[in-house]
Order: sequence, then structure tokens, then C-alpha cells
Amino acid sequence: MSEGEQLQKHAGILHIHKKTFKMHQRPLQTVRQFYFVDIQLSDHIDEKALKTLSNTKLEQKLDKILSDTVENNFIAFRKFFLFSLYK
Repeated sequence: MSEGEQLQKHAGILHIHKKTFKMHQRPLQTVRQFYFVDIQLSDHIDEKALKTLSNTKLEQKLDKILSDTVENNFIAFRKFFLFSLYK
């Protein structure tokens, strides 16, 4: 969990009476799950390739790495989610 996600979250209720506004905070009881993955580019592209590849080729490689990562993690999440529904 990232630093910002660890803080207590609140919802606001805005009370309006004529020209007076008051915001009342209510702490959230649950949080939405957030999944993220760190990608180490050096695991996918060596330093020499970074220097020698054209921008177009490098963008294509990065696009492929990111697409594969998103697809693989989406599949893993879907399996986890479906499994947790039927526990």
C-alpha cells in the first residue's frame, strides 16, 4: 500500500442553510482495493539497447512490456476475485 493509501479516508457531507455552508467529515468504514505492480525496465531492456534503439522501437518495446503486464495482472486478479467469491 502506498503512503497516501494508508491514511484514514473521509467522505464529506455539505450542509447548506441560506448562505452558510458547513462541511462535516465522516470516516470511511471500508476502502476500495487497489492493486499495482512495479516494473523494473532493466529486467526487460538492457542498458545497451536503451542507447541504441530508436525512439520508435523503444516505444514499441515499452508498449509491449506494459500491455503484457496489464494483461497478466488482470488475468491474475480475475482468478483471485472469482476464487474469493466461492470460498
